[in-house]
Amino acid sequence: MLTVYHLKALTESERNRLNDPETGGWDSSPRFSRYADVGMGRIEAARTAWNRGEYEAVAEVTTEDDHKEAAFSLTQHITDSWTLNDNVKALTDRPRSTSVGDLVKDETGAFYIVSHIGFEPIDILECLGENGAAIVATIDDVEYTRGQLADALDLVADREHWKNPIDCNVTEAQIDSVGGWAVLAEAVAFFTGSQLHRMRTTGERINVQAAGYFLSIGA
Repeated sequence: MLTVYHLKALTESERNRLNDPETGGWDSSPRFSRYADVGMGRIEAARTAWNRGEYEAVAEVTTEDDHKEAAFSLTQHITDSWTLNDNVKALTDRPRSTSVGDLVKDETGAFYIVSHIGFEPIDILECLGENGAAIVATIDDVEYTRGQLADALDLVADREHWKNPIDCNVTEAQIDSVGGWAVLAEAVAFFTGSQLHRMRTTGERINVQAAGYFLSIGA
């Protein structure tokens, strides 16, 4: 079975802000510029959008050999709504055709982004795409959402599985890009229940480690 995820549409309030003649425009908000970038198939923008909960599951598709191309074809409005197609279970009441920037997850859990020609693999952490706008932490009187902490965790998480122990090298600039060390450490604690440690510095690279979810919490 394949699961198809669509980038969530802008809300009416967001569209009004985007179209404001004085303060609007695609560059007026990170959400707007990210929305435009995802629509052009830019992988980094899609990863950030996923972490911030800006995608939603819209269909489950079952086809022979679970071909991604079939999932794409079966979620296109052609003569009728794709929700009427065989082998498709609609998960939305606001269907649109799958397009560039949308995602497909295969039966192994691997994700692919729809590109201008075919599909490209995209390295995202499935667990992070839920409730991205919920405020879950306050650090130095600044509120942070689940999506922002997910962005921070994504900087250091193990690429084979986010619950594995953390052991990677980052730069101060990368740490600052997610809000600083306090935010990064909070993200690791929030998602994995473990404490992040600076282990050693080699040149500009800082080795950071944490026990991770599996060792701290379990399966």
